[in-house]
Amino acid sequence: MKKFEAAMKVIEKEINEKNELNIQLIDQSSELVDEDEACDNEETYCNDLLNDEDTNENEVESPILIEYEDDDDNSDVEEGDHCDMKMGWVRCPPYMQLKSYHPLVALPPCILHDLLEGVLSYDSLMAVKYLVIYNFISIENLNLELKSFPYSQNETQSRPVLLPKTLQSLKKLKKMPGKGYSIATLVRVLPRIIEKHVICKDPTNYRENPAIKFISVMTELLEICLSDCFDSELLDNLKITTDDYFLLRNSLPVDIKTNLKPKHHYVSHLYDLIPFYGPPLLYSTARWESKHTEATMMQNASKNFRNVPLTVTRADQYRLASLLYEGLNPEDALEICSKEVQIKGSFVDQYKLEKTKIYDEIIYKATKYHRDGVLVLGISSRDKIEVGQIEHFLVDDSSKIRVLVKFATAVRENVFKYFYVNQDVINHKCIFIDDILSFKCLKAHGSYTNYVFSLYNAPVAK
Repeated sequence: MKKFEAAMKVIEKEINEKNELNIQLIDQSSELVDEDEACDNEETYCNDLLNDEDTNENEVESPILIEYEDDDDNSDVEEGDHCDMKMGWVRCPPYMQLKSYHPLVALPPCILHDLLEGVLSYDSLMAVKYLVIYNFISIENLNLELKSFPYSQNETQSRPVLLPKTLQSLKKLKKMPGKGYSIATLVRVLPRIIEKHVICKDPTNYRENPAIKFISVMTELLEICLSDCFDSELLDNLKITTDDYFLLRNSLPVDIKTNLKPKHHYVSHLYDLIPFYGPPLLYSTARWESKHTEATMMQNASKNFRNVPLTVTRADQYRLASLLYEGLNPEDALEICSKEVQIKGSFVDQYKLEKTKIYDEIIYKATKYHRDGVLVLGISSRDKIEVGQIEHFLVDDSSKIRVLVKFATAVRENVFKYFYVNQDVINHKCIFIDDILSFKCLKAHGSYTNYVFSLYNAPVAK
Protein backbone atom coordinates (compact mmCIF):
# COMPACT_ATOMS: atom_id res chain seq x y z
CA MET A 1 0.00 0.00 0.00
CA LYS A 2 2.90 2.42 0.74
CA LYS A 3 4.37 1.73 -2.71
CA PHE A 4 0.97 2.37 -4.26
CA GLU A 5 0.55 5.71 -2.46
CA ALA A 6 4.07 6.77 -3.49
CA ALA A 7 3.27 5.94 -7.12
CA MET A 8 0.06 7.94 -6.88
CA LYS A 9 1.99 10.97 -5.61
CA VAL A 10 4.41 10.75 -8.55
CA ILE A 11 1.49 10.54 -11.03
CA GLU A 12 -0.25 13.47 -9.34
CA LYS A 13 2.95 15.57 -9.56
CA GLU A 14 3.34 14.79 -13.28
CA ILE A 15 -0.29 15.73 -13.95
CA ASN A 16 0.11 19.05 -12.11
CA GLU A 17 3.28 19.88 -14.06
CA LYS A 18 1.53 19.02 -17.33
CA ASN A 19 -1.43 21.22 -16.39
CA GLU A 20 0.86 24.19 -15.63
CA LEU A 21 2.67 23.75 -18.97
CA ASN A 22 -0.62 23.63 -20.88
CA ILE A 23 -1.89 26.76 -19.12
CA GLN A 24 1.34 28.61 -20.05
CA LEU A 25 0.86 27.63 -23.71
CA ILE A 26 -2.68 28.92 -23.58
CA ASP A 27 -1.48 32.25 -22.14
CA GLN A 28 1.06 32.63 -24.97
CA SER A 29 -1.49 31.88 -27.68
CA SER A 30 -4.12 34.15 -26.13
CA GLU A 31 -2.39 37.22 -27.62
CA LEU A 32 -3.76 36.24 -31.07
CA VAL A 33 -7.37 36.16 -29.95
CA ASP A 34 -9.68 38.43 -28.05
CA GLU A 35 -9.47 38.54 -24.27
CA ASP A 36 -13.02 37.27 -23.75
CA GLU A 37 -12.56 34.34 -26.12
CA ALA A 38 -9.20 33.46 -24.55
CA CYS A 39 -10.72 33.39 -21.10
CA ASP A 40 -13.51 31.18 -22.33
CA ASN A 41 -11.02 28.79 -23.96
CA GLU A 42 -8.82 28.66 -20.88
CA GLU A 43 -11.74 28.00 -18.59
CA THR A 44 -13.07 25.28 -20.88
CA TYR A 45 -9.65 23.64 -21.23
CA CYS A 46 -8.99 23.62 -17.48
CA ASN A 47 -12.41 22.15 -16.83
CA ASP A 48 -11.64 19.39 -19.34
CA LEU A 49 -8.36 18.64 -17.58
CA LEU A 50 -10.12 18.36 -14.21
CA ASN A 51 -12.61 16.02 -15.87
CA ASP A 52 -15.64 17.98 -14.78
CA GLU A 53 -15.80 17.33 -11.03
CA ASP A 54 -19.48 18.30 -10.92
CA THR A 55 -21.80 15.28 -11.18
CA ASN A 56 -23.81 14.64 -14.29
CA GLU A 57 -27.48 15.37 -13.65
CA ASN A 58 -28.63 12.93 -16.31
CA GLU A 59 -26.97 9.87 -14.69
CA VAL A 60 -29.09 7.35 -12.79
CA GLU A 61 -28.34 7.50 -9.08
CA SER A 62 -26.81 4.40 -7.55
CA PRO A 63 -28.11 2.95 -4.27
CA ILE A 64 -24.56 2.99 -2.91
CA LEU A 65 -23.57 6.47 -1.78
CA ILE A 66 -20.30 7.17 -0.02
CA GLU A 67 -19.25 10.46 1.51
CA TYR A 68 -15.62 11.55 1.30
CA GLU A 69 -14.28 14.46 3.30
CA ASP A 70 -12.17 17.02 1.43
CA ASP A 71 -10.55 20.24 2.57
CA ASP A 72 -11.96 22.37 -0.26
CA ASP A 73 -15.24 20.74 -1.16
CA ASN A 74 -17.33 18.36 0.99
CA SER A 75 -19.22 16.75 -1.88
CA ASP A 76 -20.79 13.29 -2.23
CA VAL A 77 -19.10 10.88 -4.61
CA GLU A 78 -21.63 8.63 -6.31
CA GLU A 79 -21.02 5.27 -7.95
CA GLY A 80 -19.87 5.66 -11.54
CA ASP A 81 -18.46 9.17 -10.97
CA HIS A 82 -14.87 10.02 -11.72
CA CYS A 83 -12.69 9.71 -8.61
CA ASP A 84 -9.96 12.29 -8.21
CA MET A 85 -6.43 10.88 -8.34
CA LYS A 86 -5.55 12.21 -4.92
CA MET A 87 -8.18 9.97 -3.30
CA GLY A 88 -6.21 6.82 -4.17
CA TRP A 89 -7.23 3.19 -3.65
CA VAL A 90 -8.23 3.60 0.00
CA ARG A 91 -10.57 6.58 -0.38
CA CYS A 92 -12.03 5.56 -3.74
CA PRO A 93 -11.78 1.73 -4.11
CA PRO A 94 -12.76 0.30 -7.51
CA TYR A 95 -15.06 -2.35 -6.04
CA MET A 96 -17.38 0.43 -4.86
CA GLN A 97 -18.15 1.13 -8.53
CA LEU A 98 -19.86 -2.28 -8.95
CA LYS A 99 -23.64 -2.04 -8.92
CA SER A 100 -24.31 -5.53 -7.53
CA TYR A 101 -21.66 -5.61 -4.82
CA HIS A 102 -21.35 -4.17 -1.35
CA PRO A 103 -18.27 -4.99 0.75
CA LEU A 104 -20.25 -5.41 3.98
CA VAL A 105 -23.28 -7.47 2.99
CA ALA A 106 -22.71 -8.92 -0.50
CA LEU A 107 -20.44 -11.85 0.51
CA PRO A 108 -21.24 -14.03 3.55
CA PRO A 109 -18.31 -14.66 5.89
CA CYS A 110 -17.12 -18.26 6.27
CA ILE A 111 -18.15 -18.70 9.88
CA LEU A 112 -17.04 -22.33 10.14
CA HIS A 113 -13.56 -21.55 8.81
CA ASP A 114 -13.12 -18.73 11.34
CA LEU A 115 -14.54 -20.83 14.16
CA LEU A 116 -12.52 -23.99 13.49
CA GLU A 117 -9.16 -22.61 12.38
CA GLY A 118 -9.31 -19.19 14.07
CA VAL A 119 -10.78 -20.07 17.48
CA LEU A 120 -11.05 -23.79 18.26
CA SER A 121 -7.58 -24.59 16.90
CA TYR A 122 -6.14 -22.40 19.70
CA ASP A 123 -8.64 -23.17 22.46
CA SER A 124 -8.68 -26.95 21.95
CA LEU A 125 -4.90 -26.92 22.40
CA MET A 126 -5.39 -24.99 25.66
CA ALA A 127 -7.75 -27.73 26.86
CA VAL A 128 -5.31 -30.49 25.89
CA LYS A 129 -2.42 -28.71 27.62
CA TYR A 130 -4.51 -28.43 30.79
CA LEU A 131 -5.33 -32.16 30.76
CA VAL A 132 -1.67 -33.11 30.28
CA ILE A 133 0.01 -30.56 32.59
CA TYR A 134 -2.42 -31.23 35.46
CA ASN A 135 -1.99 -35.02 35.05
CA PHE A 136 -5.51 -35.94 33.99
CA ILE A 137 -4.11 -37.92 31.06
CA SER A 138 -0.64 -38.45 29.61
CA ILE A 139 0.31 -37.59 26.03
CA GLU A 140 0.95 -41.26 25.30
CA ASN A 141 -2.49 -42.34 26.54
CA LEU A 142 -4.20 -39.47 24.74
CA ASN A 143 -2.58 -40.42 21.42
CA LEU A 144 -3.50 -44.05 22.04
CA GLU A 145 -7.13 -43.07 22.67
CA LEU A 146 -7.20 -40.95 19.51
CA LYS A 147 -5.85 -43.87 17.48
CA SER A 148 -8.20 -46.52 18.83
CA PHE A 149 -11.41 -44.46 19.04
CA PRO A 150 -14.18 -46.03 16.88
CA TYR A 151 -14.83 -43.18 14.47
CA SER A 152 -17.86 -43.17 12.21
CA GLN A 153 -17.62 -43.48 8.42
CA ASN A 154 -18.13 -39.73 8.11
CA GLU A 155 -15.05 -39.07 10.28
CA THR A 156 -12.54 -41.43 8.66
CA GLN A 157 -11.11 -38.67 6.42
CA SER A 158 -10.98 -36.07 9.22
CA ARG A 159 -9.40 -37.87 12.15
CA PRO A 160 -7.50 -35.73 14.68
CA VAL A 161 -3.76 -35.30 14.25
CA LEU A 162 -1.65 -37.00 16.94
CA LEU A 163 0.15 -34.77 19.45
CA PRO A 164 3.94 -34.43 19.96
CA LYS A 165 5.40 -37.13 22.19
CA THR A 166 7.09 -34.83 24.73
CA LEU A 167 5.66 -32.19 27.03
CA GLN A 168 8.23 -29.62 25.91
CA SER A 169 7.16 -29.99 22.28
CA LEU A 170 3.51 -29.71 23.31
CA LYS A 171 4.15 -26.46 25.19
CA LYS A 172 5.84 -24.95 22.14
CA LEU A 173 2.74 -25.46 19.99
CA LYS A 174 0.67 -22.32 19.43
CA LYS A 175 -2.33 -24.01 17.80
CA MET A 176 -3.65 -27.51 17.32
CA PRO A 177 -2.13 -29.18 14.22
CA GLY A 178 -4.44 -30.37 11.49
CA LYS A 179 -7.13 -29.03 9.19
CA GLY A 180 -10.39 -27.49 10.28
CA TYR A 181 -12.54 -30.61 10.21
CA SER A 182 -9.92 -32.72 11.99
CA ILE A 183 -10.08 -30.14 14.79
CA ALA A 184 -13.88 -30.41 14.72
CA THR A 185 -13.62 -34.19 15.13
CA LEU A 186 -11.22 -33.73 18.05
CA VAL A 187 -13.57 -31.32 19.80
CA ARG A 188 -16.49 -33.69 19.25
CA VAL A 189 -14.80 -36.85 20.60
CA LEU A 190 -12.57 -35.32 23.30
CA PRO A 191 -15.20 -35.39 26.10
CA ARG A 192 -15.81 -39.12 25.60
CA ILE A 193 -12.08 -39.88 25.44
CA ILE A 194 -11.20 -38.09 28.68
CA GLU A 195 -14.28 -39.12 30.71
CA LYS A 196 -12.81 -42.15 32.49
CA HIS A 197 -9.44 -40.45 33.03
CA VAL A 198 -11.03 -37.34 34.56
CA ILE A 199 -13.31 -39.33 36.85
CA CYS A 200 -10.39 -41.50 37.97
CA LYS A 201 -8.24 -38.43 38.72
CA ASP A 202 -10.86 -36.36 40.52
CA PRO A 203 -13.97 -38.45 41.24
CA THR A 204 -15.63 -35.92 43.56
CA ASN A 205 -14.99 -32.46 42.11
CA TYR A 206 -14.63 -33.06 38.36
CA ARG A 207 -18.12 -31.65 37.71
CA GLU A 208 -17.04 -28.25 39.07
CA ASN A 209 -13.72 -28.13 37.25
CA PRO A 210 -13.81 -25.02 34.97
CA ALA A 211 -11.54 -26.62 32.35
CA ILE A 212 -13.80 -29.68 32.03
CA LYS A 213 -16.80 -27.37 31.75
CA PHE A 214 -14.97 -25.37 29.09
CA ILE A 215 -14.38 -28.51 26.99
CA SER A 216 -18.08 -29.41 27.25
CA VAL A 217 -19.25 -25.92 26.24
CA MET A 218 -16.76 -25.89 23.36
CA THR A 219 -18.32 -29.14 22.09
CA GLU A 220 -21.80 -27.70 22.44
CA LEU A 221 -20.85 -24.49 20.57
CA LEU A 222 -19.53 -26.52 17.63
CA GLU A 223 -22.64 -28.70 17.66
CA ILE A 224 -24.91 -25.65 17.34
CA CYS A 225 -22.84 -23.98 14.60
CA LEU A 226 -22.92 -27.16 12.47
CA SER A 227 -26.71 -27.23 12.44
CA ASP A 228 -28.31 -27.12 8.97
CA CYS A 229 -31.25 -24.97 10.13
CA PHE A 230 -31.95 -22.58 12.99
CA ASP A 231 -35.02 -21.50 14.91
CA SER A 232 -35.44 -18.90 17.65
CA GLU A 233 -34.85 -21.44 20.42
CA LEU A 234 -31.57 -22.64 18.93
CA LEU A 235 -30.42 -19.04 18.42
CA ASP A 236 -31.12 -18.31 22.09
CA ASN A 237 -29.10 -21.39 23.04
CA LEU A 238 -26.28 -20.13 20.81
CA LYS A 239 -26.27 -16.79 22.65
CA ILE A 240 -26.16 -18.48 26.08
CA THR A 241 -23.48 -20.97 24.98
CA THR A 242 -21.28 -18.21 23.53
CA ASP A 243 -21.46 -16.19 26.78
CA ASP A 244 -20.62 -19.28 28.85
CA TYR A 245 -17.75 -20.08 26.49
CA PHE A 246 -15.96 -16.79 27.12
CA LEU A 247 -16.66 -16.82 30.87
CA LEU A 248 -15.20 -20.31 31.27
CA ARG A 249 -12.26 -19.48 29.00
CA ASN A 250 -11.43 -16.52 31.21
CA SER A 251 -11.44 -18.77 34.31
CA LEU A 252 -8.70 -21.10 32.99
CA PRO A 253 -5.28 -21.09 34.69
CA VAL A 254 -2.92 -18.35 33.53
CA ASP A 255 -0.09 -20.76 32.64
CA ILE A 256 -2.10 -22.34 29.78
CA LYS A 257 -4.36 -19.48 28.73
CA THR A 258 -3.43 -17.65 25.51
CA ASN A 259 -4.39 -14.17 24.39
CA LEU A 260 -7.67 -13.58 22.61
CA LYS A 261 -7.55 -13.39 18.82
CA PRO A 262 -9.64 -11.12 16.56
CA LYS A 263 -11.70 -14.18 15.56
CA HIS A 264 -12.79 -14.57 19.20
CA HIS A 265 -14.53 -11.21 18.98
CA TYR A 266 -16.01 -12.34 15.68
CA VAL A 267 -17.52 -15.43 17.37
CA SER A 268 -19.29 -13.20 19.87
CA HIS A 269 -21.39 -11.84 16.96
CA LEU A 270 -22.61 -15.22 15.63
CA TYR A 271 -26.00 -14.54 17.20
CA ASP A 272 -26.39 -11.56 14.82
CA LEU A 273 -24.69 -13.02 11.73
CA ILE A 274 -26.50 -16.37 11.43
CA PRO A 275 -30.06 -14.92 11.19
CA PHE A 276 -28.80 -12.59 8.42
CA TYR A 277 -26.76 -15.04 6.32
CA GLY A 278 -28.32 -18.38 7.30
CA PRO A 279 -26.76 -21.62 8.64
CA PRO A 280 -22.93 -21.55 8.31
CA LEU A 281 -22.91 -25.07 6.88
CA LEU A 282 -24.64 -23.87 3.70
CA TYR A 283 -21.85 -21.48 2.66
CA SER A 284 -18.80 -23.10 4.21
CA THR A 285 -15.70 -23.01 2.00
CA ALA A 286 -14.23 -26.21 3.48
CA ARG A 287 -15.53 -28.46 0.69
CA TRP A 288 -13.84 -26.36 -2.02
CA GLU A 289 -10.71 -25.62 -0.02
CA SER A 290 -10.15 -29.36 0.27
CA LYS A 291 -10.14 -29.57 -3.55
CA HIS A 292 -6.87 -27.62 -3.91
CA THR A 293 -4.80 -30.81 -4.01
CA GLU A 294 -7.26 -32.37 -6.42
CA ALA A 295 -6.99 -29.33 -8.75
CA THR A 296 -3.19 -29.65 -8.74
CA MET A 297 -3.43 -33.34 -9.60
CA MET A 298 -5.84 -32.56 -12.44
CA GLN A 299 -3.41 -29.97 -13.78
CA ASN A 300 -0.60 -32.51 -13.85
CA ALA A 301 -2.85 -35.16 -15.41
CA SER A 302 -4.10 -32.83 -18.16
CA LYS A 303 -0.61 -32.69 -19.78
CA ASN A 304 -1.55 -29.24 -21.04
CA PHE A 305 0.71 -26.49 -19.75
CA ARG A 306 -0.42 -23.77 -22.14
CA ASN A 307 -4.09 -23.58 -21.23
CA VAL A 308 -4.79 -25.79 -18.24
CA PRO A 309 -8.20 -24.23 -17.34
CA LEU A 310 -9.51 -24.95 -20.85
CA THR A 311 -8.66 -28.66 -20.64
CA VAL A 312 -9.94 -29.10 -17.08
CA THR A 313 -13.19 -27.16 -17.54
CA ARG A 314 -13.99 -28.94 -20.79
CA ALA A 315 -13.52 -32.35 -19.15
CA ASP A 316 -15.60 -31.20 -16.18
CA GLN A 317 -18.40 -30.07 -18.51
CA TYR A 318 -18.43 -33.50 -20.15
CA ARG A 319 -18.60 -35.16 -16.73
CA LEU A 320 -21.37 -32.82 -15.52
CA ALA A 321 -23.42 -33.39 -18.68
CA SER A 322 -23.12 -37.14 -18.13
CA LEU A 323 -24.18 -36.91 -14.48
CA LEU A 324 -27.17 -34.66 -15.21
CA TYR A 325 -28.38 -36.89 -18.02
CA GLU A 326 -31.88 -38.00 -17.06
CA GLY A 327 -31.24 -41.67 -17.62
CA LEU A 328 -28.16 -41.84 -15.37
CA ASN A 329 -29.18 -39.74 -12.39
CA PRO A 330 -32.42 -40.87 -10.69
CA GLU A 331 -34.63 -38.13 -9.29
CA ASP A 332 -34.54 -39.39 -5.70
CA ALA A 333 -30.70 -39.69 -5.72
CA LEU A 334 -30.84 -43.24 -4.31
CA GLU A 335 -27.92 -45.62 -4.54
CA ILE A 336 -27.99 -49.18 -3.19
CA CYS A 337 -24.76 -50.20 -1.44
CA SER A 338 -25.61 -53.73 -0.29
CA LYS A 339 -27.29 -56.89 -1.56
CA GLU A 340 -30.98 -57.44 -1.01
CA VAL A 341 -31.72 -59.04 2.37
CA GLN A 342 -34.15 -61.97 2.50
CA ILE A 343 -36.08 -62.00 5.79
CA LYS A 344 -39.11 -64.26 6.28
CA GLY A 345 -41.40 -64.89 9.19
CA SER A 346 -40.29 -61.92 11.28
CA PHE A 347 -41.64 -58.57 12.48
CA VAL A 348 -40.52 -57.03 9.15
CA ASP A 349 -43.42 -58.72 7.36
CA GLN A 350 -45.98 -56.32 8.86
CA TYR A 351 -44.23 -53.36 7.18
CA LYS A 352 -43.57 -54.99 3.80
CA LEU A 353 -45.63 -54.21 0.71
CA GLU A 354 -46.07 -56.44 -2.31
CA LYS A 355 -42.84 -55.46 -4.09
CA THR A 356 -40.75 -54.18 -1.20
CA LYS A 357 -37.01 -54.85 -1.24
CA ILE A 358 -34.94 -54.86 1.95
CA TYR A 359 -31.39 -53.48 2.21
CA ASP A 360 -28.87 -52.85 4.98
CA GLU A 361 -26.96 -49.94 3.45
CA ILE A 362 -27.89 -47.15 1.04
CA ILE A 363 -26.73 -43.72 -0.12
CA TYR A 364 -29.54 -41.17 -0.26
CA LYS A 365 -28.95 -37.57 -1.37
CA ALA A 366 -25.17 -37.96 -1.07
CA THR A 367 -25.42 -39.23 2.53
CA LYS A 368 -24.55 -42.80 3.47
CA TYR A 369 -26.88 -44.65 5.85
CA HIS A 370 -26.04 -48.06 7.27
CA ARG A 371 -27.44 -50.61 9.68
CA ASP A 372 -26.94 -49.88 13.41
CA GLY A 373 -26.52 -46.16 12.70
CA VAL A 374 -28.48 -43.73 14.86
CA LEU A 375 -30.99 -41.22 13.46
CA VAL A 376 -32.65 -38.32 15.30
CA LEU A 377 -36.43 -38.60 14.97
CA GLY A 378 -37.79 -36.02 17.40
CA ILE A 379 -36.86 -33.39 19.98
CA SER A 380 -38.29 -33.02 23.46
CA SER A 381 -35.63 -30.54 24.63
CA ARG A 382 -31.95 -29.78 24.11
CA ASP A 383 -31.06 -32.58 26.54
CA LYS A 384 -33.72 -35.13 25.58
CA ILE A 385 -34.33 -36.42 22.04
CA GLU A 386 -36.05 -39.33 20.32
CA VAL A 387 -33.76 -41.55 18.26
CA GLY A 388 -33.90 -44.70 16.22
CA GLN A 389 -31.19 -47.27 15.55
CA ILE A 390 -31.41 -48.51 11.97
CA GLU A 391 -32.50 -52.12 11.37
CA HIS A 392 -33.34 -52.22 7.63
CA PHE A 393 -34.24 -50.02 4.66
CA LEU A 394 -37.50 -50.83 2.84
CA VAL A 395 -37.55 -49.65 -0.80
CA ASP A 396 -40.73 -49.86 -2.91
CA ASP A 397 -41.22 -49.61 -6.67
CA SER A 398 -42.10 -45.94 -6.26
CA SER A 399 -38.65 -45.43 -4.65
CA LYS A 400 -40.32 -44.43 -1.40
CA ILE A 401 -37.69 -45.22 1.20
CA ARG A 402 -38.80 -46.29 4.65
CA VAL A 403 -36.47 -47.00 7.54
CA LEU A 404 -37.19 -49.64 10.14
CA VAL A 405 -35.64 -48.52 13.43
CA LYS A 406 -35.42 -49.51 17.07
CA PHE A 407 -37.13 -46.55 18.72
CA ALA A 408 -35.74 -45.11 21.99
CA THR A 409 -35.37 -41.93 24.08
CA ALA A 410 -31.86 -40.55 24.54
CA VAL A 411 -30.78 -38.28 27.40
CA ARG A 412 -27.74 -35.99 27.42
CA GLU A 413 -25.01 -36.55 29.99
CA ASN A 414 -24.63 -33.38 32.09
CA VAL A 415 -20.83 -32.97 32.07
CA PHE A 416 -19.46 -34.58 28.90
CA LYS A 417 -22.47 -33.75 26.70
CA TYR A 418 -22.90 -37.08 24.88
CA PHE A 419 -26.27 -38.88 24.70
CA TYR A 420 -27.03 -42.30 26.14
CA VAL A 421 -29.86 -44.82 25.74
CA ASN A 422 -30.71 -47.25 28.53
CA GLN A 423 -33.87 -49.32 28.15
CA ASP A 424 -34.84 -52.95 28.51
CA VAL A 425 -37.69 -53.15 25.96
CA ILE A 426 -37.04 -52.78 22.22
CA ASN A 427 -39.78 -50.94 20.30
CA HIS A 428 -39.77 -50.89 16.50
CA LYS A 429 -40.98 -48.07 14.31
CA CYS A 430 -41.15 -47.49 10.53
CA ILE A 431 -40.59 -43.94 9.22
CA PHE A 432 -39.94 -42.27 5.88
CA ILE A 433 -36.31 -41.27 5.38
CA ASP A 434 -37.29 -37.66 4.58
CA ASP A 435 -38.80 -37.28 8.07
CA ILE A 436 -35.53 -37.70 10.00
CA LEU A 437 -34.03 -34.60 11.65
CA SER A 438 -30.31 -35.50 11.45
CA PHE A 439 -28.64 -35.34 8.04
CA LYS A 440 -25.77 -37.53 9.30
CA CYS A 441 -25.90 -41.16 10.32
CA LEU A 442 -24.48 -41.21 13.87
CA LYS A 443 -22.36 -44.05 15.24
CA ALA A 444 -23.58 -45.89 18.34
CA HIS A 445 -21.22 -47.51 20.85
CA GLY A 446 -22.66 -50.31 22.97
CA SER A 447 -25.46 -52.87 22.71
CA TYR A 448 -28.94 -52.63 21.21
CA THR A 449 -30.53 -51.53 24.48
CA ASN A 450 -27.63 -49.63 26.06
CA TYR A 451 -25.48 -47.39 23.87
CA VAL A 452 -24.00 -43.89 23.69
CA PHE A 453 -23.45 -41.50 20.79
CA SER A 454 -22.46 -37.89 20.09
CA LEU A 455 -24.42 -35.48 17.93
CA TYR A 456 -22.83 -34.11 14.79
CA ASN A 457 -25.12 -31.09 14.71
CA ALA A 458 -27.91 -29.69 16.86
CA PRO A 459 -31.22 -30.91 15.34
CA VAL A 460 -34.21 -28.61 14.87
CA ALA A 461 -37.80 -29.80 14.65
CA LYS A 462 -39.32 -29.49 11.16
